[in-house]
Amino acid sequence: MRKISSQSINSRAPASYQRYIEQGRKLVAEKGLSWAIIHDENGNVNACDSWDLRDLTSNNERHAARLNSFAINNEVREKALAAGWPEALLPRDLVLSEAIQDFLKALVAQRASEGIIPRNVRNEFSLLRNFFSSTNKFPWQLNSEDLNRYLELVPKNDKVSASIAVLANVINSNLLSPHVPLIYRDKQEVSTFLSTMLGTRKGEEKLPDVDALHEMVRIVFQEAPIGHQHKIRFGIIRLLTLTGLRLNEIILLPADCLQWEDHVDIVTGKAAGEVGGISRSLRLKYFGEKRRKKGSKVLVEDFQWVPARFEELVASTVLGILEATQPLRDALKTRSSSKRMYKTASGEELPLADFLFLVIHGGRGELPTIIPETVEIEIAAQSSFSAFLSTDKGKDTIFTKYSTLPNKADLFILSHSLRHLMNTELFRQGVPDTVITQHFGRQSVAQSYVYDHRSLAERLKDVEIPEKAAKLIVPGTPQETVAKMVLSDLFGGSPIAVAFKKIQSESGDEAAFMYLAQNSDGFHAPPYGFCITSFAVNPCVRHLKCFDNCRHYLPSGMKEHRVSLESLRANLRVMRDTAAAKPLTSTGRKNQVAHAERLISGIDLALAAQPNVALFNDGPDHSKPAKDLFK
Repeated sequence: MRKISSQSINSRAPASYQRYIEQGRKLVAEKGLSWAIIHDENGNVNACDSWDLRDLTSNNERHAARLNSFAINNEVREKALAAGWPEALLPRDLVLSEAIQDFLKALVAQRASEGIIPRNVRNEFSLLRNFFSSTNKFPWQLNSEDLNRYLELVPKNDKVSASIAVLANVINSNLLSPHVPLIYRDKQEVSTFLSTMLGTRKGEEKLPDVDALHEMVRIVFQEAPIGHQHKIRFGIIRLLTLTGLRLNEIILLPADCLQWEDHVDIVTGKAAGEVGGISRSLRLKYFGEKRRKKGSKVLVEDFQWVPARFEELVASTVLGILEATQPLRDALKTRSSSKRMYKTASGEELPLADFLFLVIHGGRGELPTIIPETVEIEIAAQSSFSAFLSTDKGKDTIFTKYSTLPNKADLFILSHSLRHLMNTELFRQGVPDTVITQHFGRQSVAQSYVYDHRSLAERLKDVEIPEKAAKLIVPGTPQETVAKMVLSDLFGGSPIAVAFKKIQSESGDEAAFMYLAQNSDGFHAPPYGFCITSFAVNPCVRHLKCFDNCRHYLPSGMKEHRVSLESLRANLRVMRDTAAAKPLTSTGRKNQVAHAERLISGIDLALAAQPNVALFNDGPDHSKPAKDLFK
């Protein structure tokens, strides 16, 4: 056994890591299993001493899948030494440390509880045991380079890459390491441009930078704020992230913003939770910024239901701020000179003490034990908070003050990007657009789609191919991508979508899906957008001039495509102007100018078009052979 216990080692780990291990212990205990798995001096485990993973998954597979060894894989270690790795970076013992064993057991428990097939969980465990045979780091110390170096060491293997993906996802999603997000380079390079196109989010510049987002969340949930002002700002950031409300709506939250609702089944009179519903839910009272009349200072009350998974975090954040600001609230109530009132649409007048985020003007450090009569108490300022999140030369930001990343001076977050992120995540999780619209207090569904930045792949994820077509359309192929786009109306009035609907209405589903299977095998990403014709049947006779009135062209709105279009337009303008400058009697001058003008016009239309909406519905089908003019 190890000389240093896993308990003493884990005590040095981040709180998030300790919670992850405890969650694993709890999952195992709930299934009636012992956390301890006995092994011999070589790390081998007898079947009778190991977990039957079927017990963790409630799986009815015929054969048991067990964790059979915690031994260091000596082949991996020797391979690392042969590749020139310093011996100091590698484990020295024959058996994985107890801390690593605890982590792997917690990971196995989590994966099994998610319904992963037991033998697959066992295989992941074995592959990750190999990974930890190549490093002496603890899981919370890992960074992206550790993953990449290992992938360069081992042979190309989809299963190995998949296991590293599982490891990275567990560490990232649970914020187990200060180095999150861990990003690894997949050894199996993507062979086509399509996957990149499908994965790029529309208008992603309005979303927060990934590194800054991860670091901001880590800071406000794990670091201790220095002084009262920073404690208030941490609370504001938490609620911005968890609710997606506007900055001013969070800053002006009333002290009584937590509104708990008890739900009773009207038939039985019992708490709704006892008959399959929810007994208690939380809504957040706030003042809607866009609900006020233009120029009015009257506050309009609104409510947002808090998702169950966020209730505890939202409630604990608000209660923590209430406790921190209570001295200021008490001081305001004793001041006769405190006359400032806020009027609400319901006719109520709210004094300063009735708001949540109170600070001392210009205050530094912790609040004094006794609040002097001379200090000015106010609601946290929007401008100073924004500066705290963004790059502001000469001033401390949340990143320069608390981050451990080497590029911390360059990190920044725009508060409104968190609203875009929450809106996109709700769409991505399949929440109906009407619910999202109501959740954010908007007047129309169209407003919600302005904040929808899902990638094409995310939009298509939940589109199901009907059983009638499942045998005709091959999963994971461009054919499936096109079919899903047609079924979800993302191809709008494209020829293939129009033909599919026409055949479906005239000849039924079977004939329509037969047509779709035969004609949806073409999905290409030329430099200017998407193309949905099959080059296998007929090559592109327009030489990829998609914007030249081609009915198969679909603008993507993606940055890479816009850059290509803008660059080409600049070159065409030079060509047009050069041709126009020739003498009027020059051979071909008129045709050259007209040709350039036509192409420039097509590019202008492509740049102005809505993404994923067919642009030239009435254009010619250039995939068909041209007529022979001499026949």
